[in-house]
Amino acid sequence: MQRQWERCCVVAAAVVTIIGVTDPRPIMGGEKAGGMSGWKVIKETGGKCQLSIPGDWSLAMPGVGLAQDPTQKASAAVQTDTLNSWSELKETAKQLLKPTAIQEDGPNRFAFTYTYGKPGAHYYVAKRFSGFNCVAQVDLNDAGSAEKYGSIAKQMIESLDKVP
Repeated sequence: MQRQWERCCVVAAAVVTIIGVTDPRPIMGGEKAGGMSGWKVIKETGGKCQLSIPGDWSLAMPGVGLAQDPTQKASAAVQTDTLNSWSELKETAKQLLKPTAIQEDGPNRFAFTYTYGKPGAHYYVAKRFSGFNCVAQVDLNDAGSAEKYGSIAKQMIESLDKVP
């Protein structure tokens, strides 16, 4: 867990401004988080960005915007970036995370996979909005969690959005 914390916070500090405590809120009244029943939405306290996570995931570190699965081998983070231009955000993310495959590099969405010296699967996505960017990372930190959560991670990455 310590390595997750160090990597998450180094990347978050360099790429985005962390606004505050992530607040996991279960979806109420039959709504579905990102279209997935039983999931919940985490929102950074700046109130700009949100990410859907499976219902059995919980906050790993309050104040940092990091959620984790019950085994603590998979994690997801959501942040808001208001300081960097779109091009600066993308260049910084590429320099820090060393993408292995870029899935999308468009004018409003940037997504790639990366590694950082351990098995598993690691995903990064940023979305551009007027005046701010939303950023999320999903890390599956061993082969077992990558196998278990691979398709779920892609759903989480697709769920990144601004708060309605």
